[in-house]
Amino acid sequence: MSEHRCRECDKGIAWAGGHPHRRRVYRGERAAMGIPGGLEQNSTSGTHYIMDARQVVGNCALWWRPEGAGYTTQLNEAGLYPADYSCRKTDILVPKEVAERFVVQHVLIDQLRAELSRV
Repeated sequence: MSEHRCRECDKGIAWAGGHPHRRRVYRGERAAMGIPGGLEQNSTSGTHYIMDARQVVGNCALWWRPEGAGYTTQLNEAGLYPADYSCRKTDILVPKEVAERFVVQHVLIDQLRAELSRV
């Protein structure tokens, strides 16, 4: 393990296998490290999605998956978090009803081509 000073929480933390802000962590692990916003908060019954404002994919927003387990551009695959969820400065809590007003439907060309090649 190596010592790391986190830019978000400004704590020196010994860690291995990814920083707790960047990977899925176990229940209570963040709290034990003194990092706000542990995943023990229920991310399936919340009222907000979390958008990663550091980047977009094409013209699509990037959303946190449930329990902070990665990212997705598909809102139906994103997790829901409480309004008081503590996240990075670069993340934006977006009310569920606001984000859902801007959902569009796409056809994935690679899957369409694969299907058409079998016909």
